[in-house]
Amino acid sequence: MDHQLVELVFSCVDSNQKCEHSFDWANFSAAIIAWEDYLHKLHKELLLSLPYWRTDGIIYIVPFEGP
Repeated sequence: MDHQLVELVFSCVDSNQKCEHSFDWANFSAAIIAWEDYLHKLHKELLLSLPYWRTDGIIYIVPFEGP
């Protein structure tokens, strides 16, 4: 858990002060790209697994070779 982030967010909520914090667009953009890559990987695994699941009539982890 990122305690500094929690304190930063909730200190603004808890006080009457105007809180202005810079937003790191580079990290946000990198996180979005990583998320899209992860979703693409999951989508590919799902499409490759469907034929096995249909044949066997059960959903299970299909081991795949390669990247």
